[in-house]
This record gives sequence, C-alpha cells and structure tokens, in this order.
Amino acid sequence: MTAPVQPYYTVTVRSPTLYPHIFIFDASTLQIEPIYSNMASSKGDRNVETRLGKGGDTITFGLSRGMVKPLMFGLPAGQNVDVTFIKIFVTTETVDFRCISQSAFEDGVERIAVRDRPADAIPEVWASMTIPVVVKSANSSK
Repeated sequence: MTAPVQPYYTVTVRSPTLYPHIFIFDASTLQIEPIYSNMASSKGDRNVETRLGKGGDTITFGLSRGMVKPLMFGLPAGQNVDVTFIKIFVTTETVDFRCISQSAFEDGVERIAVRDRPADAIPEVWASMTIPVVVKSANSSK
C-alpha cells in the first residue's frame, strides 16, 4: 500500500514595483522560516534584487523545481490538527527581514527579541497578508 500523495501549493504575487517577502509560521514548533525574500544571499553579503517590475510582473513561489520548492503541509506524528500561517509582506524598498526568522522551539532554550534597527529604517509604504492553513486528519471531528 502506498502513502497518499500530498497536494502541492503555490503562491503568486502580482504587483508593480514591490519587494515581496514570504514566511511560513509553524504553530506547532514556533518555527518561522523565510521561503522568499530580498535578504542577503547565502553566498555572500550582496543583496538579492527581487523587486517586481513595472507593468504588473508576477513571481510564483513553489510551482516549479526552481528556486522555491512547492509548499506541502502534513500532520506531525500524534496530531490530528496542525496550523501553519503563510505571511506575505510587500514593501516599496528593500528590507532585511532576517530578524523575523527563528528555529523551532526547544525546551530549555530561551528566546529573546533584540531591536537591531532604528524605527526610521522601516519603509514608508508596506502591506501584509496572512493566509492560515489548517490541516486535519481524516479521522478528526469536523
């Protein structure tokens, strides 16, 4: 018997001259992971230009085997329900959102918040959207 195939999900952002940033917030582990952003490249200190161009350009995250893998959601062992949030930020200027990322919660490890930028570093124009993803076991009550 083969395991059921999990559906794949994608996110498309369409808008002129915006910098998109997409994060996954896992409510079970408290992990926050960027899946797309204009943060510094992992190969050095250079920033990666990810602005959508004029004329309504689009960027699709997770559709191909390219830069971002398809989004898949499942249930951790022993759980009947799991909640994940997809958080999309768009800005009119480049912003380093690395301070949002955090590893999964571990017993005995303290978490702290550190402000590393002055308040005036936040772009004047920005927006965000949160998409909740609720995964339920076929055996859980509706």
